[in-house]
Amino acid sequence: MVAFILGCMEEETESTTGATTSSNNSNSGETSSSPMDVEITNVEYQWKDYPGNPFRLPDLSVTCDAINYGGSGRTTVVVVANGSEGPVEMRKVIQIAKNGQVEVKLSGKIPTKPVSIAGDTERDLLSIVKQPSAKDMDVQIVNLFYDVTKWVNTSKLELDVVVRLSAINYGLPGYLTLVVQVDGQGFSKTTEERKHIGWYQQLDLSYSFKLPGVPVNLTAYAKRLEKDA
Repeated sequence: MVAFILGCMEEETESTTGATTSSNNSNSGETSSSPMDVEITNVEYQWKDYPGNPFRLPDLSVTCDAINYGGSGRTTVVVVANGSEGPVEMRKVIQIAKNGQVEVKLSGKIPTKPVSIAGDTERDLLSIVKQPSAKDMDVQIVNLFYDVTKWVNTSKLELDVVVRLSAINYGLPGYLTLVVQVDGQGFSKTTEERKHIGWYQQLDLSYSFKLPGVPVNLTAYAKRLEKDA
């Protein structure tokens, strides 16, 4: 099973399969506006397995509504699906108005049908706040999973594998290098990409690999954080 791993990064942040952590921090900004008060409701999901493809993990698609009873701003929606082999966590940044209702769609992978799904929010940020409270970049790597799409050719010596992840920055805007490593039986492959990320921005990224087998472990982290001058 591949679990989504999160980690707050300063100089370097790493996400690996096998554990889940989260932090609940609120930046409510000035007192001239009421705090955000967002509830997650109307949670529904679809689970699809692939019995004809033993290499492909089942898909999980979740929809829910975020309703805000406080001031307008941005928040991170966190959905946790619990299965027989452990939980899977998905995150998405949204903008929401006072008394607003936003439909949120999330997707990931889970090896067994969920037995329960719960939603919550964290990192509220009121619209009246004009600059991040952190004096450095504050990046999390989330939504980490892989998908085996097909055999590369008829000889069936290599699989076409796509690794997906999201980077969320709660601090100052700047540059980072994303490192993605895929390990399996007898192989290890790594790719790196330099990206710019804004304040409270989510980047959804994907990386393609041709591998001789199914991934056993995924690692994704950011290095060389360089905030904008």
